[in-house]
Amino acid sequence: MTLPWTLPRAVVQSGRAILLGDVLSQPSREQLERWMVASTPGRNRIRAALPAHQTLKQGAKTMETGMINTQESLQFAGMDTRVIAGLSTAAPYTAMVMRVEQGGGAPAHRSLDEDKTFVVLEGRLEYRFGDTVRDVSAGESVAVARGDVHGFTNRAATPARVLLVASPARHDGFFRAMAALPVPHALDAVRRVCAQYRQEIVGL
Repeated sequence: MTLPWTLPRAVVQSGRAILLGDVLSQPSREQLERWMVASTPGRNRIRAALPAHQTLKQGAKTMETGMINTQESLQFAGMDTRVIAGLSTAAPYTAMVMRVEQGGGAPAHRSLDEDKTFVVLEGRLEYRFGDTVRDVSAGESVAVARGDVHGFTNRAATPARVLLVASPARHDGFFRAMAALPVPHALDAVRRVCAQYRQEIVGL
């Protein structure tokens, strides 16, 4: 599968627009850019990839250049999420900034088709990836390959803020569908949404 440089560079440009101010240390910023720019497939790096059945010709464009003005906000699971890019903006990836309240977060799950990068912007989150559980503080990043178990929880007394970039674009659709469910969530409804967006919650 051939990917154009324009695609990962577009991801980097949006990332720069999202990461306002001096939130990240210079090494963390450079590491995030390396993950976003790299286009060689691999389980341990973030791929700016299309679904397996699609190809993208060299130089092809899938999005427009310009300011991102979306103000969409989604709430569920103790998170207030601003959607920056994704299915609703015709971007080839999803980018969201999540404000995670105390006790909020995502249970252990697998995203079967998406590779993800999380960058903690403020506060601290407890992350699980594989068999590892550790605190991740502002300026630190976590990469998750598609199909790998991961999750996070805010166990601190103050909110945390985290940037998520997922490729290909889909995760904003999952968040949108979850946010639309009546509260409390019926397990059958959650299962249907997870099946639609190919998410597997451990133990559900």
